[in-house]
Amino acid sequence: MEVRSRTKKKSSRIKRGLKRKTGIRSGGRARRPKQRTPVLRRKGWLRRKRRPRRKRPMPPVLAPTVAVTKDPPPPAALVYRGGRSMIVCTVTSASNLHRAKVMARSIKEHEPQAKVVVCLVEKNVHPLAHFPYFDEVVLAKDLGVPNFPKMIFKYTASEGTTAMKPYLLQYAMRRYADERVFLYLDTDMRVYHPLDELFETLEKHSILITPHALDQRGHNDDYLLAGTYNSGILAFARSEETERFLAWWGDRLYDYCYYDHKYFADQTWLDFAPVYFNAHIWRHPGYNMAAWNLIERNFTHIKNGYHYVNNRPLCLFHYSGLWGHLQKTIKECYPASSNPMYGLLAAYEQELKEMGRSKSKDILWSYDFFSSNEFIEQATKQKYKDDPGKYQGMANPFEASNSHF
Repeated sequence: MEVRSRTKKKSSRIKRGLKRKTGIRSGGRARRPKQRTPVLRRKGWLRRKRRPRRKRPMPPVLAPTVAVTKDPPPPAALVYRGGRSMIVCTVTSASNLHRAKVMARSIKEHEPQAKVVVCLVEKNVHPLAHFPYFDEVVLAKDLGVPNFPKMIFKYTASEGTTAMKPYLLQYAMRRYADERVFLYLDTDMRVYHPLDELFETLEKHSILITPHALDQRGHNDDYLLAGTYNSGILAFARSEETERFLAWWGDRLYDYCYYDHKYFADQTWLDFAPVYFNAHIWRHPGYNMAAWNLIERNFTHIKNGYHYVNNRPLCLFHYSGLWGHLQKTIKECYPASSNPMYGLLAAYEQELKEMGRSKSKDILWSYDFFSSNEFIEQATKQKYKDDPGKYQGMANPFEASNSHF
């Protein structure tokens, strides 16, 4: 009994092994192996890389127009001295919001009671415009510019944002009727010191403009085209003279805010400000320090955490041409790597990174697209620019298409 039982168990194990290897059951037919669907590959698939298709620009995806709610005001980094207030204005497209954020935060750091008003030149408020250091975000189309679609259609993103400066300042003066001091700053500017001397100067003058260069060392023949004064910073005290200047400047930029062989957008027109209006030429070396005047302005020392240039506090640095002309000029003017300018530059680049440069820098301008999302060809803008009277019948050129021009 014992021998027979062992033989039976051994026989069962043999049958199970045979079944696993061959698929043949004891006393039955072999199982049909499962058929796999063949994978078809295109000839040369493994040897060639597929060439990427060229894509036409696609319109940016924007959130619907909504009011930007404010978070609780950020704490001031420095102890505020005094009870002064001001309205700081800037204009930007969505692709430069990271710069505007750095500028706004630096304002709040040194002038906590200032309000920052941002004009966003986009069809709708972009989600990235929600930022606690922005007190107000207003769309350019809501500034009250007459026939706004016709005005903006002919401009590039750079020209269109630049053209909004006088209209934003007029809007701010209407909206904040109790405020006296208004400051316009480009998004690529940063504040490094309380603006004491600016407030003092605006007690005597209602319009402040800053020249590119303060002496002959900073002279450049390019100023014959770019203009004598830089429009990256403009300061105003509320007055009839200020209102007259903004109205005149706005009329010029409505039709002639081009970067071409004749105009340098908004800037060339400032040459007439000291002639037609009582504009004060402000020669403080610590305001609007930039690549074009580094040769005449030197960092002398750092005191109490503030940088000094030509023995006066550095208040506003203009980071125009950050990754090109500016860095090249810094190396030429300050060859010693120990110069504090390099630390200033590295810190600013880090701030841009923190403020989301990688997310915003490649956002396409929404006014580069028709309402149908068709991309507006440059030739179309040029035709509209060259002969605007021909298209006066169009109530809104954005409702048309390239084939209409």
